[in-house]
Amino acid sequence: MSVLVNTENAKLSDYTFVLLRDHIHDKIGIYLNDGKKYLVESRLGGRVAQKGFGSFEEYYQYIKRSGDFKEENALFDTITTNETYFFRDSPQMDFYEKVAIPHMREIIKKEAKFRVWSAGCSTGEEPYTLAVLAMSAVPGLNRLKFEVLGTDISSSCLSQAKAGSYSAYAIKNAPEKYLNRFFIKKDGTYLINMEVREMVRFEKVNLVDPLSMGRAKGINLIFCKNVFIYFSDEKRAKIAQSFHDSLVPGGFLVLGPSEYLKDCGHLFSTHKLGQCVYYRKL
Repeated sequence: MSVLVNTENAKLSDYTFVLLRDHIHDKIGIYLNDGKKYLVESRLGGRVAQKGFGSFEEYYQYIKRSGDFKEENALFDTITTNETYFFRDSPQMDFYEKVAIPHMREIIKKEAKFRVWSAGCSTGEEPYTLAVLAMSAVPGLNRLKFEVLGTDISSSCLSQAKAGSYSAYAIKNAPEKYLNRFFIKKDGTYLINMEVREMVRFEKVNLVDPLSMGRAKGINLIFCKNVFIYFSDEKRAKIAQSFHDSLVPGGFLVLGPSEYLKDCGHLFSTHKLGQCVYYRKL
């Protein structure tokens, strides 16, 4: 491959942007509209230069033809947005504490296990938050009664999640009582303690791959916040069907504050608690 010294400043043509966009949409379902061209150019330019490609076009052709899945995953990691923190979106957390956790108590009384799925979990703040709130509300909760599955398409994000080490920014919304009980402060970072980490497991799951999605079964509650906004209507419908298949009868689905299910009345009933809209499997 050729090397362009100033590749990092090279322009992404409209044609190559569409090729990259279509490839990303086909593989992981995320759709980048025309307004995202600058984002792709700015985020991916450094990667193209680092790998020694002469242009975005050369990079795309390599991704398309080489079978280098490691580099393809690096492309997805570079493009996707992973900004998150603990106790994000308070209306959804209110639903979890006021509706989901009381329901969990009833499930546990029946000697059944309550399973929560954090889909699109990024670096793990959400699944750990869900575990912390459940463990605080239900004394003696253990892995036999409760489990959180955190999934994401990004291998690098999942590695960070498994490490369980976070910056001060990530815990900016965490109440002091939870920091004192469930976190260990060390050298300016905050480590999730083992009590919480034992409740959470992480897996790589592609939300638009039916085989990948099919591994999650018997789920009582799915959190998929601030993820649907990146998908086309067609992909959203398929993901909603997969979530429906994964949930137990009457199971809950929660999306982000600005997200909603479209044309899914045959799959879910719609409910509201304060500012949180949530869905239940029919």
